[in-house]
Amino acid sequence: MGFNGIGFAIRGGATLVNPFVLPLSLSWEGGHYFEGDANRIVRLFSSDQPEVASLKRFSYDYMNLLVGLEVGARRFTFYVRAGLTWMSATVKDFQESVNDLAHIGVVASNPQLHYQGPALKLGTIVFFQ
Repeated sequence: MGFNGIGFAIRGGATLVNPFVLPLSLSWEGGHYFEGDANRIVRLFSSDQPEVASLKRFSYDYMNLLVGLEVGARRFTFYVRAGLTWMSATVKDFQESVNDLAHIGVVASNPQLHYQGPALKLGTIVFFQ
């Protein structure tokens, strides 16, 4: 489970750690964030921003592939991981957003957005025994 401030998610992943000499790791993560209203987040940065129809039903899928370094003892580990992320989203209600913002009548379909780029993840793991 997850939450990004907009909507809830289902997420999964796996990490393999080499515990010998240099504790390197290889991680795969992926998930789907369900629809949520992203207008709330936009208003945190600009209170006079008008409501955008395309942000009312915002959702996306993602996948990360990361390599990292794990440092720590038996009960506490700090890690830094870097790699690539892939994200995909469909902009829903795109025609309504264009018509509202441009004040003209445009016929448009909902575009697919894709992103591939760098990813960095810092974190800690605490083990309870």
